Amino acid sequence: MEYPEIRYLYKFYSFNKNSLSVLINNTVWFSKPAAFNDPFDFDIDYATEPTTSGFNYMVQVLKKQDGISQERAERLGQLEREIPDKNVLDEINKDITNKFREDKKNWGVFCLCESCKSILIWSHYADKHKGFCARFVRNEDNRLGDIEYTRPVSYTFEYPRPDFYSANGRERTYDELFFTKAKCWEYEKEWRMLNDKGNIELPLADITNISGIVFGLNIPTSHKETLRKILSDNKEIEFLEAVKIPNRFELEIVQC
Repeated sequence: MEYPEIRYLYKFYSFNKNSLSVLINNTVWFSKPAAFNDPFDFDIDYATEPTTSGFNYMVQVLKKQDGISQERAERLGQLEREIPDKNVLDEINKDITNKFREDKKNWGVFCLCESCKSILIWSHYADKHKGFCARFVRNEDNRLGDIEYTRPVSYTFEYPRPDFYSANGRERTYDELFFTKAKCWEYEKEWRMLNDKGNIELPLADITNISGIVFGLNIPTSHKETLRKILSDNKEIEFLEAVKIPNRFELEIVQC
């Protein structure tokens, strides 16, 4: 398992009917990108215009795919013999980009964090510290521990320029398109999982399990009691709370 030191990932929630539904139904919510608070997130396009050699490379990649139909193989063979001129390549690239833009609007993203101690994250995503945080197990036996399903976000000052038409660029394209954000978001230490459909609840059991609930610094006592009651049948869940560290701008997570 890559990043074995990361044993847990955290999801911050406000206390409302949606977050309680997730706990009651034992699910996770995959949001569509339109719900993101960063207008640059998930809005990166292919930046490299296709060349004749680049187009030929993509044809070769597609020909090697498993389970390719005879009809598709013949069509690719024809494209290989009759590579379009630049104007046609530009039109093909435009069509691919437009289709990609439309498709990714409907994708789903499950966002998590490496830590539950960030003062800013509690403020932004857990109703000014009045919400709670779910602690999810990450190990080699679940999808949070599988880098093909769940991986960390990279942060950069430079805007990515994904290149889909070369071997080196194609290896980086997936991360550059979906797991790259501006450097100013680095404090989040975000990880994410993608799904081909968004605004949907999926079974938690297919992904991981909750091992703990962290109460926010300012969560009302009645909300604590409600959360404990909802999860009372799961004896393996640990209940913790965020508290201030005296004379420091830091939070500590303690049992309660």
